[in-house]
Amino acid sequence: MHLSKVLSALAGSMLLLMDESSSTAHASPLMGMKKLKCKKLVYVCEDGFTKVYPNPFNGCEFDLCPEDMVTDEDDRGEEDVDGDVDDDDDDEGSSEDDEVNDPVVCKKVVHTCADGRTKVHPNPLNDCDFDPCPEDVAAEDDRDDITIEDLIDEDATTTVAPPVTTSTQHHAESDIDDDDDNRDPDKPHTTTVVHPPTSSTTTAAPKAVVWTSIDASKAPAAVQDAVQLAFALYNSTSICDKLILYYDSIEAHNETTSLPKQHHLKKDKKVHSTFHVVVNVDCYLLGVKEVGGKFILNLEQHGVNEAQPYQLTDCAHLETWSELSNWLAVRNNVGYCETPRQKKRFDLQPLRYVHYQAKTLTLLDTVVRNKNYLAIVAAVAGATAALLLLVTVVLLRRRYCGYRKLKMDGGDESPDGTLGDEDAGVKLTPPTKRQPPAKAATASTFL
Repeated sequence: MHLSKVLSALAGSMLLLMDESSSTAHASPLMGMKKLKCKKLVYVCEDGFTKVYPNPFNGCEFDLCPEDMVTDEDDRGEEDVDGDVDDDDDDEGSSEDDEVNDPVVCKKVVHTCADGRTKVHPNPLNDCDFDPCPEDVAAEDDRDDITIEDLIDEDATTTVAPPVTTSTQHHAESDIDDDDDNRDPDKPHTTTVVHPPTSSTTTAAPKAVVWTSIDASKAPAAVQDAVQLAFALYNSTSICDKLILYYDSIEAHNETTSLPKQHHLKKDKKVHSTFHVVVNVDCYLLGVKEVGGKFILNLEQHGVNEAQPYQLTDCAHLETWSELSNWLAVRNNVGYCETPRQKKRFDLQPLRYVHYQAKTLTLLDTVVRNKNYLAIVAAVAGATAALLLLVTVVLLRRRYCGYRKLKMDGGDESPDGTLGDEDAGVKLTPPTKRQPPAKAATASTFL
């Protein structure tokens, strides 16, 4: 009975080992796969907040969600993830993988991204490294986008040293002798250790303006149209009945301006291009060469959506003595190169001197024009008004207090010419007209 159980167990283990070996033989080494550029897709897991993205190391397959994570028991019998099938390499742990063929199981740890909501987990397909966060994906996309300014303007020079190889001679240990087998030079067994290359970054000087020479045939069509527009005044038989124009050299410089970063969007880049164009122009009128030589044009980009994005800002002619003469003319806010007649007319016009009479400014004009003076005058006027108001209040207060004190001191005394209490019963009569004295009656002598 026990023997049958043992035999059945051995048969089952043999079948399991054969299945594992056959599945491992067809596995592809994921770590050796080339990194792909995946589409910007997002998948929300069942928990409602965890987001996963296509993995460039796994054929752009979505990373695993937390519910898709397997344990040791669930993943029993799966093929080895690193794809080591008796590859005879000397990497640490490769022999154990070849013999045991256990799957890679990552620790159950969670990392929260910068947005505070997205959570990423270790990826068993990428040596248990955490899956990239959304901000890491956007930053990597910015690094992958190579533009012309990245090729022209370089901030630093990176020097990569070649890999360093170290060889150590030893042989396998043996129990027969008692020597140090790993360090015995008489029993050589070479092991080569290749160290990863080291890169040293040297900080360069501040970004300098670098002009790149381009072929005339590869110049943008908008630049060629701008050059034709610069000599549009020459397209007349009265100016030139024979006009020869060909490019001498073209230089380009791009300046990148980063726009403000919007929410959930990577930085937008706006490129402003500037071109230096040197053209040879020969203008003939009735067999006479009116003008010839090199014209130096400066074209700047003012807008992408405009009808003519490149506008002429400088037009100079190289004279006989290697001197540059300005031939720029502006008409309706558009720059052109002057015709020979216009240039002669401009050079022959008399100089007019204008006598300028300076206006005499008064103190009031100076105060009004200068904001600093105006503020000082306003402050002084306000302080003076406040002082006058204070003096007025003090004077009124002092007079009011004087009247009140006078009333309190002499209020019970009667004024002069008034009757007191003792004379209250005396009746005063108004004075009457004084009567003349009566004449004495004549005494009668006769009784």
